[in-house]
Amino acid sequence: MNILIVDDNDDSRKILRKSLEHKGYTIEEAFNGIEALRLARKSSPDMIISDILMPEMDGFRLCRETKADKHLNKIPFIIYTATYIDPKDEDLAMSLGASRFIIKPAETDDFMKTIHEVFHEYEENRLNVPRMPLKDDTELSRMYEKSVVKMLDEKIQELETEIKRRKEAEIVIKDSEEKYRTLFEAAGDAIFTVKMEEDGPRFVDFNRRVLDLFQCTREEMMTKTPADISPLKQPDGRLSRERILEVAAAALEGRPQFFEWIQNRMDGTPFPAEVSLSPVDIGNERYIQVIVRDITNRRKVEESLIKANEEIEAWNTELEKRVKEQTEELVRSQAKLIQSEKLSAMGHMAGGLAHELNSPMAGLLPMLEKDMKREEKDSEAYWEKSLMLKACKHMARIVRDFGSFSRESKGEFCELDLNEIIDDTLSFSAVKLRHKGINIIKEYGDNLQKVQGEKTELQQVVLNIITNACDAIPEGGKFTIKTGIAEDKNSLTMEFIDNGIGIEKEELDKIFDPFFTTKEPGKGTGLGLSVSYGIIKKHGGEILVKSEPGKGTGFTVLLPVAKLTERHYK
Repeated sequence: MNILIVDDNDDSRKILRKSLEHKGYTIEEAFNGIEALRLARKSSPDMIISDILMPEMDGFRLCRETKADKHLNKIPFIIYTATYIDPKDEDLAMSLGASRFIIKPAETDDFMKTIHEVFHEYEENRLNVPRMPLKDDTELSRMYEKSVVKMLDEKIQELETEIKRRKEAEIVIKDSEEKYRTLFEAAGDAIFTVKMEEDGPRFVDFNRRVLDLFQCTREEMMTKTPADISPLKQPDGRLSRERILEVAAAALEGRPQFFEWIQNRMDGTPFPAEVSLSPVDIGNERYIQVIVRDITNRRKVEESLIKANEEIEAWNTELEKRVKEQTEELVRSQAKLIQSEKLSAMGHMAGGLAHELNSPMAGLLPMLEKDMKREEKDSEAYWEKSLMLKACKHMARIVRDFGSFSRESKGEFCELDLNEIIDDTLSFSAVKLRHKGINIIKEYGDNLQKVQGEKTELQQVVLNIITNACDAIPEGGKFTIKTGIAEDKNSLTMEFIDNGIGIEKEELDKIFDPFFTTKEPGKGTGLGLSVSYGIIKKHGGEILVKSEPGKGTGFTVLLPVAKLTERHYK
């Protein structure tokens, strides 16, 4: 559908054209009635939409001429006006044959709805298209002249008011311009006035601060564009020219822009800047006001702050690390101090305990020896009493060792057979193992060399390991004891392997610490393995442990052979 738009206002024609083209109509334009008649007679449109007040031939006369032309009189004619809004004006337009009389501005949806209605009426031959005007020429001329005169009077009054207003405005504007110019030139920031041309933005004005900031003359800056005083690319990798066009277009649409930017002075030296763009209307044209603020000093301060913060963070991290280390060391030292105090207390108690136990033991041993002599050496009673005597002697030694817990042991070293030490210890400690149904497997090495040591202390080590194994092995379990020669040929080994509950990995490192125990409260003091560790170290040996939760634990004791031990103690 082809529609002819007639209006002397360019903006009004453009707005109406875009709205109609958006709906799919083909548009032609005319500046006044004479031009519109020429176009219509050359190619008949499907509809004419015309303003009224136009030079040379107005809308009323155009409507009359159109309806008087037999080739054009059936074309729908819509009056679209903002000046002739009196009901008599509408009556005149309809008398001339207009299909509709619409007052500007109309809502787009309502306007389009009216056009559709007119086309629909036209297709159904229901439009008011008179063969002759409804009133005679004299009456129409009188109505037309009256309407025009009324409008001219109103326009004259409006012009007089407008002239007066403009004169007053000119005074105000001149005063404002002088004030603005003073502020513009005195501003501490560089201010540009930019106009968008076909080839991009151009500077039309700027203040004195621009010349200082960019180190140039006015003539030099007037030949440049925003892209000329920017590097090819910004730090984010984008081309400066593309970004300039993007922000300029946004500012012209009424969306102020604010961002950081790298500028170039006239000699090419870059500097960081803070840039803001905002639209400004001067006369009938829209410009962009660009404010550039040098933030070099601020960047230096920010960089210094960032560096200082990084140093503070590093110091804090190091301080936290040191505090943590010192705290851990303090905790460890405190724990050691507590253990030391406990051991010291045990040492003080040991003398009293030894005295209390040694007194009855001193009377018990002679009585047992005397009683044993009354029995036949081959009798069962003799054998049982000999075991009792041996156990009592062992108890006496333990009491003595307990008394010397906190001081250097004075026990005598002699050559010892490891297999005998284990068997002697088992003789009075295996009862509990057998009671739980634990199978004891012995795998002793043959013809082993002797070790140099204190028998009671080594028996104490064996007893502690056996006792721990008995507590860890379930009923019906297995306990293996092995002796042999170490790989270096200079030491003998004792291995104690059980299939008990095992020890958690994180607890293995603490297994030899004083008072550390994995047993339930009341079932262990945590001293056994710590004492054993000290005894083995005293003998120049090593005690090692391997364990896997749920599968069992193995202790390995390494002791140097007798000749090496003698050199060690010399």
